[in-house]
Amino acid sequence: MASSERGSAGTRSGRVDTPANGSLSFEPPEASVNPAGPHAAAERGPVGSSRPATETPSHVPRTAHNVNAFPIHASKVQRPALREQTLARHRLLDWLSAKIHHRLVLVTAEAGYGKTTLLADFSGRTRLPTLWYRLDETDRDWVTILNYLVAAGRELDPDFAPTTWSMLGEPGTSGSSKDAILATFLRELQPIGERGAVFVFDDYHAVEDEPDVQHIVREIVTRAPERLSIVILTRRQPALPIARLRALGEVAELTREELRFDADETERLFRETYGRPLESDVLEELTRHTEGWAASLQLVQSALRERTSTETRTFIRALSGAHGTLHDYLAEEVVGDLEPSLQAFLMRTSILTALDMTTGSVVAAVFKKEARRHLESAERVGLLPRSGRSSNAYHYHKLVRDFLEDRLRREIGDAGIADLHRRMARFGETMDWKLAVHHYAAAEDIDELRRVLVGSIQDIMGGGGFALAESYVNRHPELEPDPSFGLFLSRRDLYRGDFAKARARAQAAVDAYPADRTSREAQLALANLSSIEGLTGDVQTSLVLARELEETNPTRELALLAKGLVFLGTQSIDASFEEGRRLLGEILTVQRVRGREHYQGITHLNLAESCRALNLPQETLSHADHAIELLSESSAGSELPTAYILRGWALHHLGHPDAAHEAIATAIPVAGPSRALALVGP
Repeated sequence: MASSERGSAGTRSGRVDTPANGSLSFEPPEASVNPAGPHAAAERGPVGSSRPATETPSHVPRTAHNVNAFPIHASKVQRPALREQTLARHRLLDWLSAKIHHRLVLVTAEAGYGKTTLLADFSGRTRLPTLWYRLDETDRDWVTILNYLVAAGRELDPDFAPTTWSMLGEPGTSGSSKDAILATFLRELQPIGERGAVFVFDDYHAVEDEPDVQHIVREIVTRAPERLSIVILTRRQPALPIARLRALGEVAELTREELRFDADETERLFRETYGRPLESDVLEELTRHTEGWAASLQLVQSALRERTSTETRTFIRALSGAHGTLHDYLAEEVVGDLEPSLQAFLMRTSILTALDMTTGSVVAAVFKKEARRHLESAERVGLLPRSGRSSNAYHYHKLVRDFLEDRLRREIGDAGIADLHRRMARFGETMDWKLAVHHYAAAEDIDELRRVLVGSIQDIMGGGGFALAESYVNRHPELEPDPSFGLFLSRRDLYRGDFAKARARAQAAVDAYPADRTSREAQLALANLSSIEGLTGDVQTSLVLARELEETNPTRELALLAKGLVFLGTQSIDASFEEGRRLLGEILTVQRVRGREHYQGITHLNLAESCRALNLPQETLSHADHAIELLSESSAGSELPTAYILRGWALHHLGHPDAAHEAIATAIPVAGPSRALALVGP
């Protein structure tokens, strides 16, 4: 992840993963330097082998023999050296062995996840000839790129592409000849590809925005020999037209998630490679802090030198990017070389749990255009990966966030950080109650936190945010109680199976409001109590309360809820299915408009139950699947298991017994009602 890794000319570059004179490996600190030199190939046995690596001769063309006098840096076309005791990641090596015959293999992750190390190790093990080209910021024109492509081929065959090399050396080579020379190169590439080979483009992100790079790599992917596999190592998804290859199953991908060191690899790394085995609880703590980031594991190893077992345990438990070796690395290698405005942006956005162009522009007080530029710059240097392959959201590694937050605190103090949280909270009030309460809580503005919770009660109930809202009440005992809190707290009691407490808390919320029940809060409390009474078996009381709600002249949403509760209390589903389906459909429409995802899930669940009663398996399956999707994030009670049971019933009747069994097995039994009589919650 280091921004100071050196390019081929030895200059500092923040965009290159792999140093010219080495590669990220995991050697014990006392290991000796490879006797074969900095450009030695990785030909070795298992981890710990004493067999020295052997040097790969450079076949850089000589001017006298080949005419072309273009200067070639040999390290850019030789696979990086690996130290003898680099950890063999068999899980990933096996994956590459199985996938390497795909036309295109993408290995995508920010710096420090071992992309280059993995491919260098694999290329030393595979029988397939491997061409290597490490791009850097000097590779910006087609003449340079094609010269290096030929040089990469000549590492395998000193006489590779003689015509291309000669054409590139002719005086007056101009842009008009680019396509002709590229076509000649692709023809001369055929003999290598016919036998099967791998072409690795390392650090592709460094210059992927250059038109010549895009054009040449696109042509190689499209027109290269059939048995030539293209491997691209990059920090972000490359902008290549590969949809057709994907459709043909010719694209294999490794991402940050697969490249993370898993628990077994971390254990082996410290035991086999570093020679200092860690106890299981210490390993678990280390994994939690580092999230499998290879670069941070290496830094931890450096920091553990000469420490006792007790000191090691203490160090790892307190692991943070805010101090010590990791802090120095982040300060000097990751953030130190960035432009001041980008550093300021990164520090201020480190307080965010959800970072994108909009939230970044708000907290950093910059225009969205500038926020986008900063996000893209941080992504290019591997500091700020996207949260998903096609996501517009970003996230910080925990250790990087620790560092940035500490640096921000040193610069603007606790009061300044609280002001940033307030700025985000005010913005959150226009967007999402969860964002607002998080930042008011972080700013320790308890009165504002309470105000937002009270004002967002219908969104909390409709979105199924019961657990999150309860967590703020529990974490902040200084919050002045409000009757509306009884609504989401009673739902939590219900989900825990404490029905008596749920009824009592819901009743107390109703009693706290005036008897005329004209306020929205009072009506919502009445709807909540009616729902809970029905869910816990007192259908008659639920019916009385629902009719009382109808008489309060409620909003359309609550009026439909009241009708639904009355319907469930007075009608059998199969006797009035058409009326019930119409009512449920109307309720669903309103819920979609309001964005009440939890309510929608409950309504789909009731529709699934209705369809099951009428022996309509296809409709039951559709509504059950919708319910599962909508309730997965919000339901902690009987709703989700009930949805899986209904899914299982439908699949069984549709002739899919194995899938039905899987659905039923997923439905973990819970205490409480077996049906979602609540219709929409509330």
